[in-house]
Amino acid sequence: MIGVFALLVCLPLTLTWIGCVILTGSGPTSSLVLAAVTASRSEVSAVVSEAVQRPWFVVLSVLHGLLIGVAWRWGRRAQHVRSAWTATLFGGLIALILLVRLAPDVGLPGALRWMGPESWRSVVWLSHVDVLRASTQEALERWAYGGQSFVRDGRRAPATFRANPGLAVFVLGESLRADALAVAQRGQWSKQLLERIDRGGGARLADACASANATAITVPRLLTMAEPDDERTARQAPTLLAHAKAAGAYTAWISAQESLIVKEAGHDVVQQLSSSAELGPHDDAAVLALRHFAFASRARPSRAALLHLLGQHFHYADRYPPDLFGPEPGGLTADERETLRYQRAAEFGAKTLLEIAAVLDAETKPAFAVFTSDHGENLWSDGNRKRYHAGPPGRRDTHVPTLVLWNQAFATTGATQRLVPFRRPGLIAHRDVARLWLALAGDPAETLPTPRPTTWAGPPRGAIACAELGS
Repeated sequence: MIGVFALLVCLPLTLTWIGCVILTGSGPTSSLVLAAVTASRSEVSAVVSEAVQRPWFVVLSVLHGLLIGVAWRWGRRAQHVRSAWTATLFGGLIALILLVRLAPDVGLPGALRWMGPESWRSVVWLSHVDVLRASTQEALERWAYGGQSFVRDGRRAPATFRANPGLAVFVLGESLRADALAVAQRGQWSKQLLERIDRGGGARLADACASANATAITVPRLLTMAEPDDERTARQAPTLLAHAKAAGAYTAWISAQESLIVKEAGHDVVQQLSSSAELGPHDDAAVLALRHFAFASRARPSRAALLHLLGQHFHYADRYPPDLFGPEPGGLTADERETLRYQRAAEFGAKTLLEIAAVLDAETKPAFAVFTSDHGENLWSDGNRKRYHAGPPGRRDTHVPTLVLWNQAFATTGATQRLVPFRRPGLIAHRDVARLWLALAGDPAETLPTPRPTTWAGPPRGAIACAELGS
């Protein structure tokens, strides 16, 4: 009978799961739960109303009710079996579930990661566990912060301008260093991307100095346009997408990362993908989600999307389909193989940018995308005795590319004139890229490059000038 009571207690969660599957194709995420906590009642009721009006919601809800009835009847007839062995087995299963759930979060070995994030949304009772975990975590964080939610509320962004008509996309890459974007001799997609720029369909700007060389530090600073040493703004301020929302844009937050690095409520669409997505551990699914958003929202005057990619995050061979480039040459050293795979991942990144450009070209209204990476990357073949990122910062793991792509309708608006100061030699700050995106989206405030960009080097050095960085 305990199981029957559990079904009854979890009935609201189960109905929520059914509604989410019908509306979105997958169950609720913990991020959705956290966002719902800060959403207005009208927003929540509108979504609930849309779900309950779907025929399949009624059918599946009735079937679930019948299941509970059958379980209740069977439970009353069954004999209760109580033993130490049963209790031990049940407790062991619960402990195993918790261990598997926590494995990705606390860095346990990959062998324990039996279930990808999708399993916690596609299996109803696993979804309940994750929702309860997220709700408990949110309650504890609210208590710890004096009743304030850890999730920032994007609806608090001030309305300082009116968004231009069309589609504005901010594309945030991962681990792409400045010298790895669109290398002409590397492959066909880099060549096509450079040809597009030469035809006037985009522009490469000055390289940016990332706010830090670790994702968890640099992304909040970039998205909130904070200085590298401004932790308070990075933690609490509304993001650039929230400013677009305040300006009247219909917004979408699409992340291919395993988790939302920055959690912000108030957006119209939030879609979190992962490396276990159906299309593979690369960025095809994220571009598909952007294409769906652009098509579904085409009737709205102003739209803005934040697209956070997996990009070139190690392990590099996982960032592109295995049969895309053919077999690797024989006789390579480990360092040569690592470099080859990174360059292949970067070439797949050029393909991804071309696909994003195709989304822009499909728009009849002005559409543009601004791309940069969260940080760069070190390869062992660089000779600086560094690998990956997040250690002491250097040029290779902080210097990142800046690229703007646009469609023909955007080219006729004259907005590309605002790019001129950012095409001059020298580095620009990471936050400049975000401010430029808002300028192209309609913010009339003057936007100029930061004279002396800095990056976060960690204590005790704090923020240091990017010009002081070594290799």
